[in-house]
Amino acid sequence: MSTDLFCIAAPLLVAMGVTAWTALSGETAAAVVLLLLAVAWLGADADFEGPILFRLSQHHGVVAADLVAFVAIAIAGRVLLKAAHRRAR
Repeated sequence: MSTDLFCIAAPLLVAMGVTAWTALSGETAAAVVLLLLAVAWLGADADFEGPILFRLSQHHGVVAADLVAFVAIAIAGRVLLKAAHRRAR
């Protein structure tokens, strides 16, 4: 991993971790930010993706680095769904 890439990936991962921790406490704003960070991660991980875990087409697939974004999306989705459920009551 190049130094420039590390300077992008490391802060993004730290931001995702801190935001996920905050979102898990029920903060819906943090969940929205986490979704945005997950989308940014999917664009930033292209240079260190790792092995293809699941091939979607000849030129596209799910790689190991994508799992970070999928976990972040799952956390954010859980928080947002719980908040929507609380508001609906």
